[in-house]
Amino acid sequence: MRQIFAIGGSALKGDQDPLHIESFLSEAVESDRPKICFLPTASGDSQANIDRFYQTFPKSHWRPSHLSLFRPFTSNFRSFLLKQKIIYVGGGSTFNMLQLWRAWKIDDILQEAYNQEIVLAGVSAGAICWFNHGLSQKLPDQYQAISGLSLLSGSCCPHFNQGEKRQSLFHQMIQKQTIDPGIGLEDDSAILYRDEKIHRTFARNPGIN
Repeated sequence: MRQIFAIGGSALKGDQDPLHIESFLSEAVESDRPKICFLPTASGDSQANIDRFYQTFPKSHWRPSHLSLFRPFTSNFRSFLLKQKIIYVGGGSTFNMLQLWRAWKIDDILQEAYNQEIVLAGVSAGAICWFNHGLSQKLPDQYQAISGLSLLSGSCCPHFNQGEKRQSLFHQMIQKQTIDPGIGLEDDSAILYRDEKIHRTFARNPGIN
């Protein structure tokens, strides 16, 4: 079973995570102390984001690791990533992340990981990347359509609750067929896909699951 967990924003908060993503991901793999790898590419491998990842996924319950493309510890990305149970992609610049992934062939490795039923997950840029298209903030107050990895059909716009401009542009691009019809994910909300179909939705307010 192929699984993708797309989060709209504001994840990796350790004990303060309102979505409890660690418990959902644990259920998805049904494994004791599963291997989970963080890809912080979108934030330029921000150390603060890496630290938050290890706080959210402690060694007592997980076997966490991260892969930095700016400071790689191995030359065999494929072998390392395909040994994981979960690959978790952080937020930041979707545009820059995808450029680096394609240069390093990470996109091909993630396609292979998906076919091998390694769980793929991510927040913001890490949600957009799995779809055909997404709406991404390239520069402050400047948005653009992004072509993703096309593991999921349609499009995705994270942080959907952050301002009318983002929502309006997303609707306009869909109407103009610049991007495929898709979903808007608010912060602290997420969707779990199984075999390319929506399996379950999550939100900070359980009344809107």
